[in-house]
Amino acid sequence: MRKTPVNFLRRYTNLPSLFDILQNQRITLLDPSTWDDKNDSFFMEKYKDKKGLKTLLGLCFTEKGETYHHWKVFSSGSSGVCVVFKKDELLQYVKNISGTKCNQVSYKRIKQIKDSPPTISEMPFIKRLPYQDEKEFRIIYEHKITIKNHKQISIKLDSIEKITLSPWTPEQLIQPVRQAIKNIADIPVLKTTLLSNEQWKNIGNQIKSV
Repeated sequence: MRKTPVNFLRRYTNLPSLFDILQNQRITLLDPSTWDDKNDSFFMEKYKDKKGLKTLLGLCFTEKGETYHHWKVFSSGSSGVCVVFKKDELLQYVKNISGTKCNQVSYKRIKQIKDSPPTISEMPFIKRLPYQDEKEFRIIYEHKITIKNHKQISIKLDSIEKITLSPWTPEQLIQPVRQAIKNIADIPVLKTTLLSNEQWKNIGNQIKSV
């Protein structure tokens, strides 16, 4: 059976980063050395060394639907947001930039990469198997001559499907944030109901007592 293509990329981030995306119509790739997963950043550094690069930057998305894990780990707190991009539209802008590469991340056991070591070109897109639930999609930028600590890629805002606010966003801030976004672009803004969903609660109310 053929799988249905994944048409969206979710970027879990915060309000300052969101407004940079909206106001400047760009995404920003950063140094992988700051990533929490040091196995991951080590592979990125080795890839950089083996290819003789002066610059290697990255930006991570997920192809997975909304999860508590993604909110808690990547966008925890009241300023967290999830920007849902239309995958094909976003990648059109990315692929026009020399030095960029993008791919789904592949998840491997240690024994797998011992028995069948990855090629150099696969190194930026490999993580350990325990991270497989992240279902990550990654964009990287590399350069052999110029040293950069970030890379900005221009996009059009019509590549954004919607913006979802964190489950920890205070109710009194939802409308001001929604209005601030509306002043820049006509993009739907919702607050996730992951932690409190009225439909779910109503079903619970309707279950008959014994």
